[in-house]
Amino acid sequence: DLDIIKTLSLIPIESRSVFDDYESAGSLAFDATLKGVFGKTENPRIMAAFSFENASISRKGSNWELSQLSGKGSLDNGEQKRSESTKLVLENLQGNLNDDPFSGAVSIQNFNKPTIVGDANFNTDLEGLREFFNIEAVDEGSGKIALKAHIETTINDPDSIQPRDFLNAKADGSIQITDAKIKLKNDERVYTIEKSDFSIVNIRTQSRSASAD
Repeated sequence: DLDIIKTLSLIPIESRSVFDDYESAGSLAFDATLKGVFGKTENPRIMAAFSFENASISRKGSNWELSQLSGKGSLDNGEQKRSESTKLVLENLQGNLNDDPFSGAVSIQNFNKPTIVGDANFNTDLEGLREFFNIEAVDEGSGKIALKAHIETTINDPDSIQPRDFLNAKADGSIQITDAKIKLKNDERVYTIEKSDFSIVNIRTQSRSASAD
């Protein structure tokens, strides 16, 4: 068994802090090619393919985790051999998010300012989603969220994901929020949503039905 998060330490050193808050376990098959030498000012070219099963990933200090993970992927730090040229691809992802089933796929290009292209299909707890992905714009959240969507966006600071990172995103799909209470950062109000259905069309949300306070 290999630790998935520790194995990702193969990516350029300036990008590794992205994974510092996470731990993992499970079976990982890994096939890598390294060209060049490790040095103080230079990394080797790294091209890797991997697959995993019965894996789990948890965020330190949180009770929530991804579990029973299976899928495959690839990692390439590009000709520049730096975080800016690194690309991580995850395909055929299946597992549980906070004990709720999910599926998806994602590619991440440039770990300093990540461009993310992905598909997701899940139905889970808002609070667990907030905790696991460290969404700082939301102070508290409860209720359920179901999402089936494709999204393409760029995150300006991966250590502090903000709502503005998604304003210029390309996205299509649907979202349903039920029995939710949401408190945003720097906002004393608590938003209550009994049930809302949204269609996402080129990032614009179109409400199909809503009941909220």
